[in-house]
Amino acid sequence: MGVKVTVLASFFVQQRMISNNASPTLEGLTFAYFSDGYDDGIKLSDDLNDFRSEFKSRSSKAMAELITASGNEGHPITCLVYNMLLSWAAALARDFNIACAPLWVQPAAIFDVYFHYFNGYEDEIRKLSSDNSSGWVELPGLPPLTRRDLPTYMLPPKSANPFALPAFKEQLETLDAESKKPTVLINTFDSLEEEALRAIEKYHLVAIGPLVPLAFLDGKDTSDTAFGCDFVQKSRDDVIGLD
Repeated sequence: MGVKVTVLASFFVQQRMISNNASPTLEGLTFAYFSDGYDDGIKLSDDLNDFRSEFKSRSSKAMAELITASGNEGHPITCLVYNMLLSWAAALARDFNIACAPLWVQPAAIFDVYFHYFNGYEDEIRKLSSDNSSGWVELPGLPPLTRRDLPTYMLPPKSANPFALPAFKEQLETLDAESKKPTVLINTFDSLEEEALRAIEKYHLVAIGPLVPLAFLDGKDTSDTAFGCDFVQKSRDDVIGLD
């Protein structure tokens, strides 16, 4: 289609891609890397608040420089696709007056659950999440959900990841701040989640999946088995990889 794509990632992600032979060479696809201050990954002893602050500062600077440089070279960036929880990227896109859309890598139904949690159903979901009984909750556009159907970030102990729910809330607030109906790219396909994709009228949920390794699709590339979202560096138990 003639689209040129540049992937911006940290040096740690670059190292992981090289070690796993996961850096593809395709026409129109390039990679740019930056230091997030944790080039060897995040140790469990590191302060996550410090990491988040450093990552936001360094990655936003790297992204702004990339957008500016691409424009100066005659290849202006026209759309920014960002990880769902990097909500600051939307503000950066607005500053440069370019379109943007978050990428939600989970099913549409999970996105709907988070949306309804922060839009009128928090008490019902919290009651169900802390109850071991066989109850359920009914959310618009979704079948009745039991406790086992809820995202783990909503289940006790929520203190295991204190950043998750606030980060999701911040992302939804960022979408609500858009002047036009925001688009969210979802890792699913229409015939699988037709109702869930249309359960939230204020957003335009677009199915672009399934985004899965080739080994799980046609089996032709058996080496491609990683989803690229490993949170634990397997070779070292004290390092977390946010790739």
